[in-house]
Amino acid sequence: MPVNESETAIYGKKVFFLNPSYTLEQYIIERLRTMEYEVYVLTDYKITKNVFLKNPDSICFINPDAQLTYTGWANFVKSFARNPGLASVKFGAISEKMKANAIDSFKSSLPLEAGFNMHADGEDEETFRFIVKAMDQLKVKGLRQYLRASCKDDKSAEFFWTENTIMHKLKLIDISAVGVAALLPGKNYNILAGKQEISHAVLVLAGKQYSVDVDVKMLKPDGVNFTAVFMFRMNIDKKVLSHIRNYISVSLNKKLFASIEGLPVDRHDYNNEQ
Repeated sequence: MPVNESETAIYGKKVFFLNPSYTLEQYIIERLRTMEYEVYVLTDYKITKNVFLKNPDSICFINPDAQLTYTGWANFVKSFARNPGLASVKFGAISEKMKANAIDSFKSSLPLEAGFNMHADGEDEETFRFIVKAMDQLKVKGLRQYLRASCKDDKSAEFFWTENTIMHKLKLIDISAVGVAALLPGKNYNILAGKQEISHAVLVLAGKQYSVDVDVKMLKPDGVNFTAVFMFRMNIDKKVLSHIRNYISVSLNKKLFASIEGLPVDRHDYNNEQ
């Protein structure tokens, strides 16, 4: 699959962590998500080629301490260059256990465009800076500032508020960390026409409710209906914002794994490759 350079320029590149350590996942990856990087965790190298054939212009940080031997990981990474559909994937490696005498051999045996890092206890900040620097050098960020997830498959995803004892309820279309878009039936246009803000509205995501204040930014015609765009006000609770980011991450993960469902896994024996 060829890389769509125009889409990459807009949406940026996906970043994958393959079988990351607990520390990396809990203290660093979540922090990257708050910075609006599109980050995914893969727990098995056997599915990665299916993922990257659909997302060829991606960055992947491997954990060479698990699943394969160091030689196996080197063979695995080098095999991507032999497949035209995978050759654009860029790799980095983050190890917690590799001995000093193995590091030079490992680094020299394969291309690591995203670099190599030894992550020791208490050096989370150093590893974090290494990852961000590598992503910046590989131009991971596109023009898009905020990740957005579709809410169309979440039947519970709603936005409602009460005004003059009347509840107004709209179906969510999508959501980001700065706002939501919702479907406004044309017959209900007047409930938002001329309105600039809504206080004490309720956001419903995955069956849970969150209180938010919003500014009404736009009513965009969409056939006989309208797309109503609301921006969260600066007073949004940090815990609510964390829930929203988690919802977005879960939604994007579901979409990613749905795209490879049923595809055969990689059975190649990289450890014993001749």
